[in-house]
Amino acid sequence: MAKSPFETKYKYSSLDILFLMRREASNFAFNMRDREIIDLMNSIGVNKNISKVVVFLDRTGEAKSRTIEDSVDLRQSEVSIITTWLRSKGWVTFRTIKKKGKGRPTNMFKMRYSLGRIVKEIEAEKITEMEDIKKRINHLKRLAK
Repeated sequence: MAKSPFETKYKYSSLDILFLMRREASNFAFNMRDREIIDLMNSIGVNKNISKVVVFLDRTGEAKSRTIEDSVDLRQSEVSIITTWLRSKGWVTFRTIKKKGKGRPTNMFKMRYSLGRIVKEIEAEKITEMEDIKKRINHLKRLAK
């Protein structure tokens, strides 16, 4: 039986098609420098998704939570958890935009500090962690004698 010219060897579900359409709707793409920053932050212990959101907001300035979801390829719940954590660290501010009539308000997120300052804060945290580990290793050595 001959195949239709519209059929391909790949079968996509409706969810796959929606996912592909959603990905195409976002015009944002991380450049090589962004990917390197994300990878380096991840290598020192910063969650990769947190790194992506930080770099995205640093590049874009201000963004709606939906734009973050689409651009960074995260689910709504992940963006919510990450932005809540970033707000608790004081790195991100947000404002709520109320829609006319009914409907949920939209949150707009913006970096409070530059990426450089955030890197300095991460550095200070990691140095503190390393010093704590060093103290515990020295204590372990004393106990092992």
